[in-house]
Amino acid sequence: MYSRLVKATMVGALCFGLSVGTALAECAVNTRGQVYCAKTPVGGADRDRAGEVVCGKGECKRNRFGAIYCSSREGGGAEMDWSGELRCLGGCEQATREACEQGQ
Repeated sequence: MYSRLVKATMVGALCFGLSVGTALAECAVNTRGQVYCAKTPVGGADRDRAGEVVCGKGECKRNRFGAIYCSSREGGGAEMDWSGELRCLGGCEQATREACEQGQ
């Protein structure tokens, strides 16, 4: 009886975890209050210095000059290295408005 309860709990937790983790695309709000999200299901989004939302295929971060760059790989990561340089899985590319779509 106990092992069935443990198995059922584990299966339920796994299913809940999978259902929660399906929406991974990031969204951001521009200065006019409009929501834009990355077109790529695992892409990143952020608001630039002009207040517009820009997006990319993977995680997006600001470089030391404030420009937003994203991983060139879908779902890829981005992070600053020890010297302050932005490094991305597959290389970095500048985030664009064209990589976003308006939320509905």
